[in-house]
Amino acid sequence: MEYASGIASRTRVLVDTAKTVNQSVSIVTTRKCFPGTRALSIKAVLAGVGFFHRLRLSETVLIFNQYLIFLGGIVGLIERINELRQQFPKQRICVEVDTPTDAWMVAQAGVDLIQFDKISISDLEPLVLKLKQQYPNLKLAATGGINSENIKDYTNTGVDILVTSSPYFGKPCDIAVKMTKAQ
Repeated sequence: MEYASGIASRTRVLVDTAKTVNQSVSIVTTRKCFPGTRALSIKAVLAGVGFFHRLRLSETVLIFNQYLIFLGGIVGLIERINELRQQFPKQRICVEVDTPTDAWMVAQAGVDLIQFDKISISDLEPLVLKLKQQYPNLKLAATGGINSENIKDYTNTGVDILVTSSPYFGKPCDIAVKMTKAQ
């Protein structure tokens, strides 16, 4: 109970803080919870009014930049976008990038979501603005080190989704029980 309450409380702080900047931003947690606690962690995140990023791996096709080595890099991925759409017609195609150049390339290829990994806030803000102007239906997510201390800054960039694992790490809430004798 204390562990889950800590996750819920930290999630709620992130959500409330981000919503002071942008009411439409979503706070989602990663799959990186402590092993064996996924069901409990999911309930705690939801209790904190957050969401889960890819609760099941089949929800989206998320291509991390580590996977690009098997696809021939960004260029190889772009050449296979139509093939991926045919193979996974009901899933959104999401690509994680760590450079503005890669972001522009996959946006032009027509992906559904770009996930920026550890891109600095100073680089992210103008990039998000320009991408949203040119591709208004493209969803943008930021990930990598997002926590209660920097969430306002990341929210200010204009991304649609903030992906974090920070609610999983921290002190459990201290829950006390007091028993009294009925009179």
